[in-house]
Order: sequence, then structure tokens, then C-alpha cells
Amino acid sequence: MRSNFHSFQNALAAGASPYAAAMQTFTGKIVLNGFRKATIVTNTSTHVVVEFRRP
Repeated sequence: MRSNFHSFQNALAAGASPYAAAMQTFTGKIVLNGFRKATIVTNTSTHVVVEFRRP
């Protein structure tokens, strides 16, 4: 299984917005039940931190 980081980076490279890229990760797909907001806290070449929140 690919890591969330690699999924996020690949989605960004394919043109997805940071929000859409976060939602395309394994964790993003799981949190779709109840968590609708994602904020990119940190996005560097080595790691990304996303905060998923309920509306």
C-alpha cells in the first residue's frame, strides 16, 4: 500500500488542489464519513500534515 504522503504528492502532481489531494489519500477516504474540511498545515518535500475537521 502506498503511503498517504505519496498519494498526496501524486495527486498534487496530477493537478489536484491540496484539499482534493488530501481527500484522495487512504485517510482522506476514511474520514469522508463526518469530516468535510481539510486544512493543509504543513506541506514540504518530505512530509505533509493535514487537519481533518467536521463542519
